[in-house]
Amino acid sequence: MNKNNNLIYNIYLYIFSAIGLILLIVGTIKIIDLGLKIIIFKNAEKDYYPQYPIIENKNYLEEKEQIKDQIERDKIIQETNIKAQRERTLANSLAMIFVGLPLFLYHWKIIRRNTNL
Repeated sequence: MNKNNNLIYNIYLYIFSAIGLILLIVGTIKIIDLGLKIIIFKNAEKDYYPQYPIIENKNYLEEKEQIKDQIERDKIIQETNIKAQRERTLANSLAMIFVGLPLFLYHWKIIRRNTNL
């Protein structure tokens, strides 16, 4: 290999090694963030419910039940959305780690072999 090709090859190795390391770090940070939200900061993902109007008419009991039902449905929807978001975050984080780790290790191994570290 001539000097220019060797320089391009080394740049390629370091860039892809850095990309792999970045993916690994970001994936790990996302998993730690998710764990902190689940274990310590339990209200971090919750939304606040809108206040429903005060009812002042003859169908008060019927409308009050409808509002209670709507609040319960909203809570179920929110819990479902939080679980789905957690699963998406975990899947995305693991994908970053599963791609980043071998990418980093492979290219870093070549760099170490070429520089005899």
